[in-house]
Amino acid sequence: MADPAEFAGRVALVTGAAGQGIGQAVARRLAAGGARVVVTDIHPGPTRSWTPSPRRWVLCGSWSTTRR
Repeated sequence: MADPAEFAGRVALVTGAAGQGIGQAVARRLAAGGARVVVTDIHPGPTRSWTPSPRRWVLCGSWSTTRR
């Protein structure tokens, strides 16, 4: 069980959080520990579907590092 004050007052940026893998798990764990979590992914739609309370989460749009 997460200590709700473990990451209190901290902000975390988690990339690759759209799937059901490690990105999502890390984001959920940080939020459970009291962090404010910024999540982003190249596919933002699935990320929107699981991010809970907007008081603890911020959803960023997608971006790409490839050259055009």
